[in-house]
Amino acid sequence: MTPVAWLVVVIAIAVMILAAGYVVMTALNRRRLLKERFGSEHDRTVRERDGRKKARQELQARELHTAYARKSSEVQERSVDAPARSDGQRAVSNMREADR
Repeated sequence: MTPVAWLVVVIAIAVMILAAGYVVMTALNRRRLLKERFGSEHDRTVRERDGRKKARQELQARELHTAYARKSSEVQERSVDAPARSDGQRAVSNMREADR
């Protein structure tokens, strides 16, 4: 093989190793964040769901539901506190969506 071909092979291998490391670190970080957020409930869910993947999916769904509920509650509070402003914001949002 020529030196250029060897260089291409070495670079390709390095990129694959870096990509694999990124995937592993992302998964470990995701697991750590879920464990920090849910604590012992994380461990219990892993045991009950017979695996980390199913438990992770359930915990992420719970997290998404909680975030949605929190955002919905904030919007309702703003609507009660300043209904005219809320109506105006809604109108602007509707106009922006219509332009898309």
